[in-house]
Amino acid sequence: MNTSYKLLGSYLKKGKNGGQVNIYSEGIGFDFEATSQQFYSWKDLESYLYYIKRTTTRLYGILPIYSSTKYIVNLQFQNGDLITLKKRHYPEFDKLSKLLLQVTLEPLMSKYLSRITGGSTLKFDKLSIDKSGVYMGKKAIAWFDVEGAVVRNGVIFVHARTPLKPDRPGLIGEVDFLTPNAHILVPLITTLVNSVRRK
Repeated sequence: MNTSYKLLGSYLKKGKNGGQVNIYSEGIGFDFEATSQQFYSWKDLESYLYYIKRTTTRLYGILPIYSSTKYIVNLQFQNGDLITLKKRHYPEFDKLSKLLLQVTLEPLMSKYLSRITGGSTLKFDKLSIDKSGVYMGKKAIAWFDVEGAVVRNGVIFVHARTPLKPDRPGLIGEVDFLTPNAHILVPLITTLVNSVRRK
């Protein structure tokens, strides 16, 4: 690892194995022991996913007796490595997850914008986008007719400039924010819409 990388934050890991995770502007590093280090570049990142896992144990399959909620961040890299960070392992998990959300935005935006303009299709659950427009089921909306996207209550709403249905004016589709790479969807749509309208 390049020692000149700018360190943005260090977060200790609980447990007998201990260690810490270091967030740099150029990537993420793990220090498990004095002789054990790993580093992954943001350039090789394929996806960021923050998700919440809820489980409920029921007595006789009916009465809920125990519920648990787990908060997890997954980082998938091009070489197939999957990095999983769990809240129960990191006392400052909330700060860690927010920082990861920020530092992964630009490299993922750059990577997927390049892929889209090169002819690839990017999927966000049931919604897809490519260089021509947005697709949801049988709906296909060209970028010139897309109004934009907004986040409300953990859901991303993608809207057209004109009504598609009387009861849901302009709504193209919805994407849960707990979808891989969901944090790049709004700025990605904004960039593609603006590029079309500038022509």
